[in-house]
Amino acid sequence: MVPPINYYETLQDAFLYYLREVLNTGRKISPRHRGTIELDGCCFRIRSPRARLISIPSRRWSLPYALGEMLWHFSASRELDFISHYSKRWNQFSDDGKLINGSCYGNRIFGKSNSELSRWEIARQLLMHDPDTRRCVITMYRPEDLAIAEVGSDLPCCNLLQFLVRDGQLCMIVYMRSNDLMYGFTYDIFLFTMLQEMMAKELSLPLGWYQHVVGSLHIYNSDIEWAHEIASYNGDQPASMPPMQYLDQISRVIEYEKMIRTSGSLIPELTFDVKNYWREILLVLLYHRAKKTGDKFSIRAILERLKNTVYGNLISKDVPESIGDGS
Repeated sequence: MVPPINYYETLQDAFLYYLREVLNTGRKISPRHRGTIELDGCCFRIRSPRARLISIPSRRWSLPYALGEMLWHFSASRELDFISHYSKRWNQFSDDGKLINGSCYGNRIFGKSNSELSRWEIARQLLMHDPDTRRCVITMYRPEDLAIAEVGSDLPCCNLLQFLVRDGQLCMIVYMRSNDLMYGFTYDIFLFTMLQEMMAKELSLPLGWYQHVVGSLHIYNSDIEWAHEIASYNGDQPASMPPMQYLDQISRVIEYEKMIRTSGSLIPELTFDVKNYWREILLVLLYHRAKKTGDKFSIRAILERLKNTVYGNLISKDVPESIGDGS
């Protein structure tokens, strides 16, 4: 018998529900002298993990950031320059201005250190050899993390990932000690469901439910007014992402991302020698580069290439009219 648990069809459904719950029933706390309201011990499932996009205008959710962070993790990077290209908020989480030490989940998942296999590879082998296993857990915390818990700028908010093959589907449970509802929540679940889908694809299994468990789900006092604005949303849901394909092209996609991010000139007609699933993701990152530089011609050209796609429909909503109408 499975105990009662909240189910949501999409990430946006779950986000709006818990946003309203924290605002209405959250407890006042002050960790590290920062005013906060929280719900503790939250647990829910998302039935459609590909329904991971957010379309609430007042949330100002960034698809380029979600995809850029995803590739940062896929590359096992710790480099601040990489991730701060997509969000300068990451600067506050680096102790030396060069590296991220805690929230570099991809480095802990895909990095090999002194081992011949990454934790990801070990987890995949375990599922292949024993699909019914209960032991397929990837832990994020290291002993040294606890040693700096009081003084470090950044500790992993995620503690572990667990993969389960149940009813012929690849399911996933994530436990987070702490989750900022306004900033981290939607991007974290975006990343984790992408990891879930990647593992399902590697195992040739259908995608099952995603379960999110949080010790402290919270909103900082400084964000409460913004949270109320978002909580009033009662509009449409965004479309789901297409099924993940062509995992063998991820290393090439990571190379293209670096080229987009670091090249001296921006070429809106840039072609990518990858399949359409990854090409559209790279075009979103190319759009982000054009938007950062204020290149109106390139923005329009890239949006035209993304016309009538899930991503194009989503990002076109935050394009200023002076760019979108060609003026």
